[in-house]
Amino acid sequence: MIIDRPHFYEPGRPQTNRILVPYSDIMLFAERALFLYIYGWIDYRDVWNEMHQTHFSFFYHFPQSPDRNPQGFYAEPSSYNYET
Repeated sequence: MIIDRPHFYEPGRPQTNRILVPYSDIMLFAERALFLYIYGWIDYRDVWNEMHQTHFSFFYHFPQSPDRNPQGFYAEPSSYNYET
């Protein structure tokens, strides 16, 4: 499943985006037959009006026995997280 849709944000206005994942896919994530990644970037201007970009990537971890890492998002792969 790939969701590709641009979002435009106004400065100072928080916004939440939700992604609905079918239960059947969640079971595949837990079995590690599928993996859930979120990747995106933000284009912005700094106080000197110069353009910059921040890229981010998150992997959702579903723990399995004997895995002790908690369930949730991790900033991985780290090579996808950078800024200009």
